[in-house]
Amino acid sequence: MDSANNPTPKSGTPKVLGIIGLVVGILSLVLSFIPCVGALAIYVAPLALIVSVVSLVLGRKQGDAPGLAIAAIVISALATGISIYQYYIISAAAGAAAAAMQEGMKNAH
Repeated sequence: MDSANNPTPKSGTPKVLGIIGLVVGILSLVLSFIPCVGALAIYVAPLALIVSVVSLVLGRKQGDAPGLAIAAIVISALATGISIYQYYIISAAAGAAAAAMQEGMKNAH
């Protein structure tokens, strides 16, 4: 048997990874919009982004259409960006609150 005439069957792995990346990305995006809780999406959204990129790379090797993987990448990247922004805002607010408390303690004595 000649391997050129018998191509290996396509694996469904890239599509499954794309679906997982899309679902986790959507959940991360929704989570990232919730005040204070959105910073927690910083742990999940990058994982969705990584899974989505792996899905795109594997899909391109197999000749699959990249639409699902690209949508998952875009949504996961957006969720990652929003969660990083939420984390930054919460960190800045916590730092300002700590500074105000320090100042209040100095003024109390």
